[in-house]
Amino acid sequence: MKKNRRQQFGRDSLSARRLAKQEWDFYGLEGVEISLAFWWEYSRSSETVKTEVEKMRAERKGRVWHYAPHEHRLGKVICWLAQRESFPSFPWLALPGVGMSRLAVAENPANPYFVGGFLSDLRPGITCKHVWLGDVQAARQMHEDIILQPSESYFRLGISWHLTDAEILELFAAIIKDARPKQFEASAVTPTVQRGFREALPFRKSAALQWLGVLRRRNNVKTWKEYFKLYPSEKMQNLDAQKQALRRTPLKPYEEETWKYDKANALKNAERACREDCDKAKRILALFDRGTPLKKEDFK
Repeated sequence: MKKNRRQQFGRDSLSARRLAKQEWDFYGLEGVEISLAFWWEYSRSSETVKTEVEKMRAERKGRVWHYAPHEHRLGKVICWLAQRESFPSFPWLALPGVGMSRLAVAENPANPYFVGGFLSDLRPGITCKHVWLGDVQAARQMHEDIILQPSESYFRLGISWHLTDAEILELFAAIIKDARPKQFEASAVTPTVQRGFREALPFRKSAALQWLGVLRRRNNVKTWKEYFKLYPSEKMQNLDAQKQALRRTPLKPYEEETWKYDKANALKNAERACREDCDKAKRILALFDRGTPLKKEDFK
């Protein structure tokens, strides 16, 4: 009786360590949502990214972001995540909606990206400044304060506030379409999150999400034996079903030995594959945590 109780307690204790599917089962994602989920979920597993996000939020005053991690290799990712109130508390798959509608739920309505009023830099961390065009000294000073990156342009815009918001936005959209340099035309239709925030990645994001799922499940148990009890591979499930079928009739010695041999091989191969997945996920997390460059040969 005591032995049965201990066995039942052990099974219950192991079942309690089963990770929610929202944390690891990313097979249903398609298209652009794969990219969004990739940045979202790896960032949720990165202490560095979460710390930077909290720092941005802590130093925010109203609509003004006083801090932005421009020096961080994934600074654009961090700025994107800081504006999403659901990050990092909710897994991507736990956000209400289906597909891209999840992004709308994750949005923070406060948008700090439109800055500069008449002189626009369109970057986080800078508040909207209104300068009267007749004040030449103030306009010049504002121009001198703007430090442009190679992919940025400087605009001097005079806005008539007698126009409606819709009319102003229509004019502004026309300016952007006419002024966009040819070398950046591809960026006009492909969102930054889909391009990878200009970070070249030597793997498919869909595969990377599967690797992360394996790593999270492995970190939630003590041994690989426990891992495969909770998450058996398809091969193992087939072998277990085969054994159940064999038990309906008296087993012959060679049948039992064959089954044990096949099960041992299945465990060995599955563990080797999962270890490789964990190593790949850890290399990607090193990029998020320490900015460690990714090598193509590590993801073959």
